[in-house]
Amino acid sequence: MKRGSRTDSSDPPMGLRATRLAVGDEELVVFSFPVLPPELDALPPGEREVAVLVLGGLSNAEVAERRGTTARTVGKQLDAIYSKLGVRGRRELAALAAKALSSSD
Repeated sequence: MKRGSRTDSSDPPMGLRATRLAVGDEELVVFSFPVLPPELDALPPGEREVAVLVLGGLSNAEVAERRGTTARTVGKQLDAIYSKLGVRGRRELAALAAKALSSSD
């Protein structure tokens, strides 16, 4: 790994992100967890996981692969999530998450 370079883990569980940092001859691993909207707490665990993965930037197909389901199932779960949270899609879900992040400061 080059000095000062960084790579992100390709398989973080439930939004946990592991970032490797190389500084000189040392390699550090930093763990972080995103601030999530409190509204996600009301979702069943499977829907909450889908929401977290989508907020992490994964496509329906990528979420399905990670969860061992189909993209169609993920789409149906997202429809349920959007309905329960009163949002109309990924963009509004992301805005909800951004609002939670800004209010946590």
